[in-house]
Amino acid sequence: MSCIMLSGLIGLCTNLINAVISPEYFINIMHWEEVENLIRSAGAQGLYQGLGQGLFFALVFSCVYIISNNAELNISAVLKWIVCMGLASIGLWVIGGIIAIALSALSPEFYKQTFIGVPDGYAAMFRYAWVGGSIWGITFGGIIVMIIGTVLFRNMSKRCKGNLK
Repeated sequence: MSCIMLSGLIGLCTNLINAVISPEYFINIMHWEEVENLIRSAGAQGLYQGLGQGLFFALVFSCVYIISNNAELNISAVLKWIVCMGLASIGLWVIGGIIAIALSALSPEFYKQTFIGVPDGYAAMFRYAWVGGSIWGITFGGIIVMIIGTVLFRNMSKRCKGNLK
């Protein structure tokens, strides 16, 4: 449950922040021209996507947890591991946003031609780039964190079991 709840919370918070930074992104990409409360809708969308990704992560992580140590590892250690993976995902959200801003600053023409609905003006373009890049960062970064974090968790739990013998 902690995987699912944490992922949902991260999705909610990051989308709320993104909606405040660039509502134009959600209007252009999600076609939310008629949405009354864009920020609330973006938060709900982030919660929904976070819960979905968290559900998948929970299934994978739980299977690895049960198989690798017969569910004998201290639950507080497991929760710390999950929180660390959540923090890593938030870090990749930030990195994705920064990379997108750098790309748009490096070549605004390329950025505008490559991505949909990029607004005119550097400030609006940078905000738009942040939102798009941060979403890609947390989406794909979250998958990478899940894979690497789960493998590292498995290795750590095997080492812990080996030290107990």
